[in-house]
Amino acid sequence: MLLKEVVLREDILINGSWYIRTIRPYVTVNNRVQGVIITFADITDIKNAESNLRVSEEKFRIVADFTYDWEYWRDRDNRFLYVTPSCKRVTGYSREEFMDGPSLYSSIIHPDDREWFLKHLAEDQSSTENFELEFRIIHRNGNIRWISHACRPVLVESDITAKSTQFRAGGLPTVTLPIVKRLKQY
Repeated sequence: MLLKEVVLREDILINGSWYIRTIRPYVTVNNRVQGVIITFADITDIKNAESNLRVSEEKFRIVADFTYDWEYWRDRDNRFLYVTPSCKRVTGYSREEFMDGPSLYSSIIHPDDREWFLKHLAEDQSSTENFELEFRIIHRNGNIRWISHACRPVLVESDITAKSTQFRAGGLPTVTLPIVKRLKQY
C-alpha cells in the first residue's frame, strides 16, 4: 500500500473548532487507486493563537503608526528597522526615504551639530543609559528645526536580530536590540 501526494488539504470550521482536513488517494502496490484516506487534525489552538497575534500586531501598529512624535528603531549599524510616519511631519521626508537611504538621517543634521551628534549615535550603541539632547535639523523645505531627542537601549534576554552585541547588565545576560528614538518637534 502506497500513499501518493495530497489531493486536498484545507482548514475547515466544524461546530466552533478548526480542523485541517487532508484527503489522499489510497493506492495499491499495483499502482491502482482503491479509495481515499481522509484525516482530520484539530488546529483550533493554532488558529486562536494566530488570531490573537494578528490582534496584538494591529494594536501595536495603530499605536506606533499614529504617535505624534517621530519614533524609530535602528540596529547596531545605524540602519533603520522601523520609522513612524510622523517623521514626514517633523523632517519633510517619508519613512520609506529613511528606510531606503541610510545616510539621509545624518545628512539632515545641521552642519554645526552633525559631528557631535554622530559621535552620540556611535556611543549610545554601547551604553545602557538613557540620553536626552537637543540639536537642529534641516527640514526638506530648508527651514531649520530644533529637535528634542531621547534614546535608550532596548534589552531582551535572547538575540532576536542576530546582529546585536551581547553584554551583561545587572548580572543577567542580555542582548542589545535597536535603539528606540523619540524625536519631538518644537
